[in-house]
Amino acid sequence: MFNSFSDVIISFGTTAKFAEEIDVPYPTAAAWKRRNSIPSKFWNSVISSAKRCGIKGITHEKLAQMASQEGGES
Repeated sequence: MFNSFSDVIISFGTTAKFAEEIDVPYPTAAAWKRRNSIPSKFWNSVISSAKRCGIKGITHEKLAQMASQEGGES
């Protein structure tokens, strides 16, 4: 389902929707997607926004797993 941070961002429909949902500027979200990284200080917001939007499978554990596979998060 989610193999990368980019997958997480895409799951919101658009990068703009992701940015709006977690309350970050669009250029920030676009940079995260391009770098395939979401800083850990935003994970709580990503998880709660995903739940609110009905997106299943985004958990702290999943995000941590992706971060370790990518060599860390920004």
